[in-house]
Amino acid sequence: MPPGGAGLRRRQHHGQPGPDRLGRLGLHRDLYQDHAPGQQLRRGLAEPRGRSAVCVHLEHRRREDRPVNAVRRLVATRSRGQTLSEFALVIPLVLLIFLGLFDLGRAVYAYTTISNAAREGARVLIVDQGQTSGVYKAQIEAAGSATALGVAPGSVTVSFRSPDLSSACATRTIGCVAEVSVPYSYTAITPIIGQLIGPISMSSTVRIPIERTNP
Repeated sequence: MPPGGAGLRRRQHHGQPGPDRLGRLGLHRDLYQDHAPGQQLRRGLAEPRGRSAVCVHLEHRRREDRPVNAVRRLVATRSRGQTLSEFALVIPLVLLIFLGLFDLGRAVYAYTTISNAAREGARVLIVDQGQTSGVYKAQIEAAGSATALGVAPGSVTVSFRSPDLSSACATRTIGCVAEVSVPYSYTAITPIIGQLIGPISMSSTVRIPIERTNP
């Protein structure tokens, strides 16, 4: 054996790793056959199998996704614009319905208030039928119960009727009916509804038989 032959073979063996060793290291020699052995090893160490293909595939996917992303952005922009347009069309109707319900609640409150006011005035009349004291007290009591609506005492109507309500009661005795009526003019605060229906006249009348006489 020539001197240095074994060392040369060892150097050659270490200089060019076999396919099995490259496979165990995760390196692939056949991808770089056009390079020198040292370059093959360095490239193999630098780039495992599939690295180049993955990079090319990802770059290709990025190029394909650019038009798709542009279309998605355009669709998203149009969707936002359509949503704003629909909101602008719907919000006036929603506000009108909300204000209409609010006005309806106010009307119910007004009628309930004048009904209670008429009832309070009638309670005064069934125990005090004096031409001055009884009537005046009934009007004051009714107007005081409807202070929130601004009802004046002079607008409260007081009268006495026969038991069958067919005529006025000439003599205010037990059996006659005391009648109190409280009027009110309601106006909606919603501009459109207020212009369409205008002021609404409402009135509540309460009739209670006289319990005792007090001229």
